[in-house]
Amino acid sequence: MFFDQYFINSQAKLLVIILLPIFSHNVNLLGKKNNHKKNKKNPKTHFYLNISIFWDFQNLCQIWKSYIFYKLHSIK
Repeated sequence: MFFDQYFINSQAKLLVIILLPIFSHNVNLLGKKNNHKKNKKNPKTHFYLNISIFWDFQNLCQIWKSYIFYKLHSIK
């Protein structure tokens, strides 16, 4: 079981898993601000950025759902 290996008595690892995608995504956004003139000519980059933000959010929701489900069933 995934959560048995990684999440028992390790709240810090959960925080790392949740904060790491957010931090790396913010770094990517900061790196792409330099190419603002190119983005005006090519609007597809904004479209891909929005998809990646949505994808990160979906992954975080899935992690939280699985973790809460695991915690509820481990109480018994």
